[in-house]
Amino acid sequence: MIRLRTGTGYAEDVPTGADGRILLWCWQDYLVESPEQPALPVSCVTQELPSEDGWRALVNFGDYVGLLDLAGSICEIRSHKLDSKGFDDLLLEISARIANLPFDVNSPTFVPFSRDVTDERDRLYQAFVYLRWAMWSSSPSLFESWATISADPHRVLVREERRETPWDARGVTPRTLERIASHPENWVELDSDSLLSSTALARALTDDAGRAHFPREVVEVIAEPTLDTPENRFARHFLSTAHELVERLLVVLGQQSAVDLDLTADADKLAQELRAMQQAPFLREVGDLRSFPAQSQVLQKRTGYRELLLHFHALSLASRYPISAADLTRIIETKSASLLYEYWCFFEMAEQIRRLGLRPLHGVPVGGDEMSATLNEGIKLVFEDGVELHYNRSFSRANTQWRSYSVTLRPDIVLKVGDTLHLFDAKFRIDRWAVEDFDADAAAKEAVENDDRAGRASAIWWKNADIHKMHAYRDALGRDGAHVATVRMLYPGTQEVFYPAEPGGGEGVGAVPLTPRCGADELRAVLHGVLIAKPERVAPRAAGRL
Repeated sequence: MIRLRTGTGYAEDVPTGADGRILLWCWQDYLVESPEQPALPVSCVTQELPSEDGWRALVNFGDYVGLLDLAGSICEIRSHKLDSKGFDDLLLEISARIANLPFDVNSPTFVPFSRDVTDERDRLYQAFVYLRWAMWSSSPSLFESWATISADPHRVLVREERRETPWDARGVTPRTLERIASHPENWVELDSDSLLSSTALARALTDDAGRAHFPREVVEVIAEPTLDTPENRFARHFLSTAHELVERLLVVLGQQSAVDLDLTADADKLAQELRAMQQAPFLREVGDLRSFPAQSQVLQKRTGYRELLLHFHALSLASRYPISAADLTRIIETKSASLLYEYWCFFEMAEQIRRLGLRPLHGVPVGGDEMSATLNEGIKLVFEDGVELHYNRSFSRANTQWRSYSVTLRPDIVLKVGDTLHLFDAKFRIDRWAVEDFDADAAAKEAVENDDRAGRASAIWWKNADIHKMHAYRDALGRDGAHVATVRMLYPGTQEVFYPAEPGGGEGVGAVPLTPRCGADELRAVLHGVLIAKPERVAPRAAGRL
């Protein structure tokens, strides 16, 4: 029986929810006591402690968010801003954003990260994340597309020749008569008293000696509908491949010591649904795929088949998921909320730029740094009017285009507008200020104290140290004569702040709240000022001092 304790001196047992789950928080230390060491996520054991009976250790789950089975006890590890369902919703939302962006899936360089070091597990995670989105969140969903196909599968008429007795033939065509006349070896001589000898066909087949003949058999051309078409063979192959990928993922998950229960449940549910789709009655008549029907107009244009073809291409190209193999593995296995939040901020910003009227033109990989000219490192989206949005863009002394005059720095998001750069750094970890430690405005202190007295989570979440990092970015970075105008932190809070470099100016540093499922009004206003309004005329959203 496992026991987890927290509080002063780890004297209190952790609370349990109404459903019996042990409720834990990420980034918090816990004392774990168990008869033997339980299966735990990687690197969450911070210190093993002496124990006379069993196993005892201090554990911190970091930014893991999800459900874990710890020695038979179900633990739900939550964040103040994100629960397990919210984590999965964010991942699905990223998939939806990616599907709506113009990444060139027909390009061999589509995946913006090197795939030569990936393994089977990485490919399975890529496929699973895509298939889960396609099945349950895309519009139309994969299930709906398959239902459309199953209701009216593609059929073709197949013409074949059959040898039949004359009285069994269902129709006579000029071709039938031609075959009879040109193959006398199939004629049978009729007796003079035969009823057939009076037929027009027998009279036509009378020889010079006056002997009547009649064909023993005729060749009839039959056209019958069939479901065994290249398009249906492709559909069967796609379902079989998708189901096999998910089944292999279940095997991989079963080999791991600590797995999120929601992840396993979703994979199992997905496998069951794909298995059920494979039981469609019309597939019983469909054979194996021998060649890909690339030129098929049915696959390219017919509803249901067209969507299936798009899903197939996405899976074939490591899914439409431009996230690095290492990052996606970390997101799936360790449920890293911080890393997921960074990616979500990037794609949410792309969505807000699109809503402001700038059409995304294409998404491309970004390669090259001071270590290797072939190491792909991030994502680049190009919008109308020359606006560019970069994720994970490196600035270094060796890079003449994206230059840092000191150490290598890598802000999460770079927005390039003409010759001006605007940087954004995503900070999911939302530690509270300790009142005695922070050096903030009197108004900020008062807001924290008021929230504490009211029992509310504080609206002030950033630390001055985070703002200091924004200053470091603004001071050190640039690009080909372009300068960094603003640097802002994105964080899941409620308070926006901007510190202008000059009174009333539009350049400076600050923080913008961006919380999943809570809207993006503040970010949209910032982007409107950067992209639509004249930068020099943009008034600061809020003013303060450091």
